[in-house]
Amino acid sequence: MRRTAPASRRFVRELNALPRVRRAVPRLVRQLNVYTHGHHKAVVGQHAARTAENSAAFLLPHLTKGARVLDVGCGPGSITVGLARHVGPTGSVTAIDVVGGIVQEAAAAVRAAGLENTSCEVCSVNELPYAPGSFDVVYAHQTLQHLSDPVGALLEMRRVVRPGGLIAVRDADYSSMLGHPASPAIDEWRAIYREVCVRNGAEPDAGRHLVAWLLAAGLPLDAIQYGASVVVYAPGQEPWRGNWGTAWAERTRHSDFGKQALAYGVATAAQLERVACAWEGWAARPDALFYYVNGEALVRVPLDGSESGQGSESGQQPRDPAAAPDSTGTPVAGGAAGGAVGGAVGGAAGAARQAAAAASNQTRCAHCFVTFATPAELAHHEIHHCFPDDLEEVLRRFPVGARAVDTVSCRQLDVVGGASNPNKAHSSVSARDVRRGLVADFPISRLRLV
Repeated sequence: MRRTAPASRRFVRELNALPRVRRAVPRLVRQLNVYTHGHHKAVVGQHAARTAENSAAFLLPHLTKGARVLDVGCGPGSITVGLARHVGPTGSVTAIDVVGGIVQEAAAAVRAAGLENTSCEVCSVNELPYAPGSFDVVYAHQTLQHLSDPVGALLEMRRVVRPGGLIAVRDADYSSMLGHPASPAIDEWRAIYREVCVRNGAEPDAGRHLVAWLLAAGLPLDAIQYGASVVVYAPGQEPWRGNWGTAWAERTRHSDFGKQALAYGVATAAQLERVACAWEGWAARPDALFYYVNGEALVRVPLDGSESGQGSESGQQPRDPAAAPDSTGTPVAGGAAGGAVGGAVGGAAGAARQAAAAASNQTRCAHCFVTFATPAELAHHEIHHCFPDDLEEVLRRFPVGARAVDTVSCRQLDVVGGASNPNKAHSSVSARDVRRGLVADFPISRLRLV
């Protein structure tokens, strides 16, 4: 029997093919995103233990005083508070989430910390209400893993970051979650959780997909710094260690994760109770430990002619948060000397920007209007990622029997059916997931032949 992709992804793909509703797709994607964890008190309490120091350590050395930061998927605001302290009173943090109740909790945390440089707002990363270049840094912690369209979210994040600014993302890899002592029931928990995520159109192993998603969003490889860190719940680290087990026991019994597992038929009530008891048993053992890997990516948004004028709606040059502002808030290069040479430097900079803009026309994709650093990158994009002009080209590029990789999920696929929907911006082929055996239609813009 033919099995297809999750309904949410098929729905978005079909809507994208209708020009009259294309602009409404980000709003629909937001509505289709299903948060696997939910906001039970056990979930929120566990997330409130996150701090900027333990969850954004790879970003903090690059976070300067005066920076404008967007915290995507802020949750209860514990990381938000740390980011706001790092940028100082001359900087600002805008914390966003899609659920009003959790945003209120974040706002309460900000007030309790006595911070006046932070605002908390309800909105979706798939439809950010901010002008291009509004922020110096955009940070998303454990957010992309829950989205049905992580690449679309990254495109929005890139849009609102100034040229030269930073995108920082961190996500877990659930397949890496291991512990002692060995527990078949906790292994069962991991399998149930991963299957529920897949049913929700999400990616439980998002940490390993970050680079592929960033590349699919048009960011150049040489701008991406990727690393990983390990979260460890070790013996003697109390209450940190024990709370991990007791919280997962409560979450399995009462949170949206358990409810979704039952609704999808992924697990029975007896299985979930067995899992919850196993977590309680794990927490009670003083020698029990657990760890998992987080993927971390830091991206410097390229400076090029197509973006350099988008730092603000007024057309001002994007500011460097490391530069010292004068009394009017304008960055200066070096006191009186900076003022003396400002006119000459400004003229030279204007000429340089014009030259960069002219050069960018030679490295801009004519179909999707993304500008690349070199002609070679543009050629690679056009060959592997951009849309062919007609159905014959799709058939030539992706013949039946070809092996391809989905650049969004990094899964290997076998092309099993010809191209459909001969609209050049939405052509797709039918392909089988090599590992899972599932057959679905994949947009050719996501595929790369191997």
